[in-house]
Amino acid sequence: MEPVGTAEMSAVAAGRRGTDGRAARSALLLGLLFGVWLPWSGAIALTPMPAEESPAALLERMSTVLATRSYDGEFLRWADGHIERLRVIHRREKEGFTERLYVVGVPGREIIQQGGEVRRYLPEEQRVLIESAAGKMGTLLGYLPVFDAAPQPLYELVAEGRETSTTGRLARVVVVRATDRYRLGYRLWIDEATAMPTRTDLVNAEGQVIEQVVFTNLRLRTHVDDQELRPALAARSYTRVDVGPARRPAIDVPEGSWGLAHLPPGFRLARRGFKWFPGASVPATHLVVTDGVATVSVFVEEPSPGRVPRTGSGRLGAAAAFSTVVEGRQVTAVGEVPPRTVEAIARQVVPR
Repeated sequence: MEPVGTAEMSAVAAGRRGTDGRAARSALLLGLLFGVWLPWSGAIALTPMPAEESPAALLERMSTVLATRSYDGEFLRWADGHIERLRVIHRREKEGFTERLYVVGVPGREIIQQGGEVRRYLPEEQRVLIESAAGKMGTLLGYLPVFDAAPQPLYELVAEGRETSTTGRLARVVVVRATDRYRLGYRLWIDEATAMPTRTDLVNAEGQVIEQVVFTNLRLRTHVDDQELRPALAARSYTRVDVGPARRPAIDVPEGSWGLAHLPPGFRLARRGFKWFPGASVPATHLVVTDGVATVSVFVEEPSPGRVPRTGSGRLGAAAAFSTVVEGRQVTAVGEVPPRTVEAIARQVVPR
């Protein structure tokens, strides 16, 4: 398996789900998950779910709670044989939210999203990466399937009843089953009393778990202090690296110079734009492809001087990646889909 290149790593480091962020995950979030759901420590009660609520309604209720409440909690995440414990602190505000995500036990390695900006602190490199938060969702919403007018034949929603956790709490189990081999499925455990997710499995066509997220504690909050949302280490001496277009000088880049000839069944081109990567003199073309649930980001880069374009496949946590070369440009597709899907999409990149 070939090592993946700059675009893949930057995409995963930048990833949260959203129109473009759904394609990848933070490189901080790698790990094997083992854990149990512990009792809620928050004092806020939510209306219990109706007994006959449909799977689609369960998912909608869960998404609504995550989008409208303040909370914090620790969770374990498993992917690609790695395990990490993370903590998320999420404060809902009048307009939008502020969120801090960090690796427990690794001082200073964290991501803070606030005021339309995402800051990724890398203490080992003494750098902070800055980019726009446009289109990015909160951490928990980033792990869950969100249906964006997805054609019904692509996914099947199944209610698998209730399961009792080791603490005695009931959770509804919902399966989001892919109907072909171009996409992945989910299994979700949704707390019956609170509508919050207690566990999420990302599974392939054979039913094997590719990624698992399990909370060890989670509480709803009525107040989150500003201090809780500040970075743990002073970063005044860090080098700031702007990876978004907002602070980049204006340059002459041909608009829409790359496109896609064909796409796997159910996928469509959702957006075309540009993405700056650290050290690049010109931005990469960024194509966002989605089926309404899964999303793939495609990057077309001018090769850096002395750098040989790569061809091959790789995996970054739960995300599959494939790189190829088209007319001398490095083309990379990355997303939480099967390897065949990113390869099929990358091979369809053509000049316009």
